[in-house]
Amino acid sequence: MAIRKAAVGAFGAIIIFIVVSGGVRASVILWVATDDSTDRGYTDYLTSAVGGGHTVTRSHAHPSGYDFKTPLLPAEKDALDNDFDLIIVSRNAGSAPYNDPDGWNGTTTPLLLLNAFISRNNYWDWFKTDSTTESNLHSMRAVDASDDAFGGMGLSNGDALYVADHANLPAANNPRSGDLIARLDNSKYPRIWIARWTGDESLFYAETDQGPGGQRVFFGAPASWDDLTDDGKTIFNNLVNSLIPTIAVVPEPSAFAMWLIALVSLALFHWRKRKAA
Repeated sequence: MAIRKAAVGAFGAIIIFIVVSGGVRASVILWVATDDSTDRGYTDYLTSAVGGGHTVTRSHAHPSGYDFKTPLLPAEKDALDNDFDLIIVSRNAGSAPYNDPDGWNGTTTPLLLLNAFISRNNYWDWFKTDSTTESNLHSMRAVDASDDAFGGMGLSNGDALYVADHANLPAANNPRSGDLIARLDNSKYPRIWIARWTGDESLFYAETDQGPGGQRVFFGAPASWDDLTDDGKTIFNNLVNSLIPTIAVVPEPSAFAMWLIALVSLALFHWRKRKAA
């Protein structure tokens, strides 16, 4: 009985170790773009070891032949829900070709939108505006520095940072049902730069019939990876990681074996000590 208890205790400790060691896994990402003329740097980063080693499928070159354009076919809607861990919509995606708000907003897969044109109320209707603002050489100001977007950056609310040479932002200051994470550093036009929805919201705002089917983040990013600063690239990476599900990570076999031996040995030591007493 004592040996059995010791073994159970050792096994439980191992399970706890594995769960505590959980982390972001390499995932399958759908990259939505018209072509790869300007945004290849993003996908090259995502597939690299430093970017997470993700598998990236570009929408205009889907292996099954889908191009995910308007209107979405039933098989394409099913693919959005089941074939990918994350969807990222590039600044390089044309608005009109992807104008199926019911299809794209309805997917339960987390989605990161880098494109202000598609966010407008005459397209996917995330914001109550049909206009965008082109921001050149402006800084971002953190509104919620505790958000995962700024993980590891040591920011406080109100801090400003330079993230991109230029960015296209919605002509809106309030994400309504979403959380405002960062805005343009402009007191007259504090446009939304980053906004987040958990997926529990019924609508993006009261006057629309559109709402998020899952986690959603808007980040006004440039078309080219090279136009992001180092801080901008850190924010992009943080946002990707915040939308990818975490799982328990099993330690390397050698490390796992060492933990097993150590824990079982400790359990047996206590059992023998108690038996000798």
